[in-house]
Amino acid sequence: MRGVIVHAALLVVALLVGYQTWTRDKTVTTVVTGSVEVWTKPPGSLQSVAWETPDRITRLERRGDGAASYIWGVESRTTKKPVKKPDVDPDAGAEPAVPEPEPEVVTTTKEFPVNEDADTLVKGMASLRALRALGTLDAAKLAEYELDTSTITLNIAFDDGVRSLVVGGETAGTKDRFVLDSQSNKAYVLAKSVIGGLASGEGTLRLKEVHGFKDDEVAAAEIVGKGKTLSLVRATTSDAQGKQTKTWAQAATPMIPDQTMSNFLKRIGDLRASKYDPEIDPTSVEELVTVKYMVAGKDAGFVTLYKRVKDATPPPPAAVDAGASEPPPAPKPEVEYFLKTERTRVLGNVLKTAADRVEQ
Repeated sequence: MRGVIVHAALLVVALLVGYQTWTRDKTVTTVVTGSVEVWTKPPGSLQSVAWETPDRITRLERRGDGAASYIWGVESRTTKKPVKKPDVDPDAGAEPAVPEPEPEVVTTTKEFPVNEDADTLVKGMASLRALRALGTLDAAKLAEYELDTSTITLNIAFDDGVRSLVVGGETAGTKDRFVLDSQSNKAYVLAKSVIGGLASGEGTLRLKEVHGFKDDEVAAAEIVGKGKTLSLVRATTSDAQGKQTKTWAQAATPMIPDQTMSNFLKRIGDLRASKYDPEIDPTSVEELVTVKYMVAGKDAGFVTLYKRVKDATPPPPAAVDAGASEPPPAPKPEVEYFLKTERTRVLGNVLKTAADRVEQ
């Protein structure tokens, strides 16, 4: 009898352990940014974060005021273009030695809206945490961690001043980096997740998806343009084999698929900006059409297509043939297209051929 009781008790314990194992929270919290305080500032006081090297500056900066402020990306790259030496006449004899011409320095700047990783990075910089504190280093340690000869600087601008970190080498077996706080002269190890995006640059920080929702989540849309509004809803079609495909229908006739509007929504949804220019004068562009998207009965975002027609630049007088019987034909106006969504915030240039199909 005692044996039965013991076995029964063991069975109950096993069942309880099994239940707790099955139902316990399986989320594991992993500290990837570190817990060592480097500094703590109010999040709203951070104005910009800049990764600076001799040939590249990647900066994330706050634009706008108050609750309407947002983070924007700017990247400048500097390259040296060799200057061609002047041709030497082989029959002219020996030429006096001349110094090599200095290469031409070319700087290109690109602006871009940022993704969620960049937003998270900026928030983390306001209250910076490190994996390890290394204290004040001697010359040998500075050399070992590549902090004595580094040409990489991380500059974080706050309302009350700039904090600068010299960025050294990577820790063994990881992409974490040694850094030296120029103000306190103390060294730390920062996690890859903190500065990896800045180290990679625009390609990692740039916004790639212009909307924060997936296409198949959209249940309704509204097209506004030329003083007219058309409401669309999701519809479903079936082929001869019974395969169903999501498409679109006008809200007034929800059971009748509208392939024309389906094609239009796909074309405007596929548009992507190649470059962004916050300095474009909004009065210089014409709004062609806006599509508003709804998810779960709520406004989820929009895309607006704009057009700008610029007078073509006439050819210089030297290019006109003085002997021609008729003047050359007038150059055609230049047409540009731009788009803006709830996430891009500013106008971005889009491919002319793709945007022209949407307009037509």
